[in-house]
Amino acid sequence: MIILIGIYILCVAALFYSYVLYPIMLRWMSNGKHLSNNCYSPNDKLPEVYMIFSVYNGDKVLREKIESMLNSDYPSHLLHVIVGSDESTDNTDSIVSEIASRDIRVQLQRYSRRGKSNVINAIRQNILSQGVSDDAIFVLTDAYAIFEKQTLFEMVKLFKEERIGIVGANYINTNLQAGGISHQEKAYIQRENLIKYQEGVALGSMMGVYGACYAIRAKDFPEFPGNILMEDFYVTMLMLQQGKQSVLNLESRFYENIPNSIEIEFRRKKRISAGNFQNLVYFKSLLSPKYGGTALAFWSHKVLRWLGPFFILISYAACFLLACSGHAIFQWVAMGHLLLLVIPPIDSLLKRIGVNFAFFRFVTYFLGMNLAILAGLKWYLEGIETNVWQPTARS
Repeated sequence: MIILIGIYILCVAALFYSYVLYPIMLRWMSNGKHLSNNCYSPNDKLPEVYMIFSVYNGDKVLREKIESMLNSDYPSHLLHVIVGSDESTDNTDSIVSEIASRDIRVQLQRYSRRGKSNVINAIRQNILSQGVSDDAIFVLTDAYAIFEKQTLFEMVKLFKEERIGIVGANYINTNLQAGGISHQEKAYIQRENLIKYQEGVALGSMMGVYGACYAIRAKDFPEFPGNILMEDFYVTMLMLQQGKQSVLNLESRFYENIPNSIEIEFRRKKRISAGNFQNLVYFKSLLSPKYGGTALAFWSHKVLRWLGPFFILISYAACFLLACSGHAIFQWVAMGHLLLLVIPPIDSLLKRIGVNFAFFRFVTYFLGMNLAILAGLKWYLEGIETNVWQPTARS
């Protein structure tokens, strides 16, 4: 009986620590601290920037995307935009070619269908084979990520500090609608942005840039494994493994609309989960206490969350066994657990008649995303043979 109580408390405590206590600790650890003061100023000699992205059938957003990069306040003669078309079948190629015909900074590279990371590998190889300066910066982005004028400079300025290896940008979700999960996703993203910023400030170990917009020195940018699903997390952890720092600059902002559908978001989170378990195997050594702040952040922010579905399942099992044994307290606790499980179907029914309760939607979102972690783990264990996937539909 005591063992069951201990198991239950341990599982609940692990979830509480990762989602509540760790962010509180970070806030305290980062209080009064800031990102490096050793930054480029607009009047300094700035490095060349190569903005790279892979796109598959992105003609709905390409003009706005490319223009947002070209309209940057970064010196125009230092900018290069390389678009890798992953065998697009819409108007992607013609749109990029048309823009390139009037702006020499833009270049189209077309490839057979091979997946995002393999397209980026090919672009990387082409750029490096032509020769780049030692201080050149690669900015990796996505077709749907729209930049502000200062987005580039706010990332690049931090690379004057040699110990910084990778810089992430501040992701803002612009797709807020009633009746779906956009508000829950926005709250989650904002909280993650703050946690990642504080990790960078307090530990120098921000746990994963957003793949839609991040910067890294060209000389440090690796070739991705052929079947990697989460190349953004891979490159972040690689920098940390090499003793570099990873940070997020909240002043470097980009905008992207995440789908409002929980079904679409489930598939996206499933892919992310499978990629996370890939990276856990690649970088399991970073869990060792000898890696200090990196190990603390890796365990606290990532691994405990990836184990979250198991903590939930085990805590439920322990709670119901304790309730069946006659413990009055756990009988009430078990009732609370059951109520949480019936919230998602009730929320679904209410949604059909246009009724939305924020608390119900948060519970649905939380449980759904933990199911996506399990689905991603199953995919990983069955074997990831390719990273070619259908991009998430956006409005």
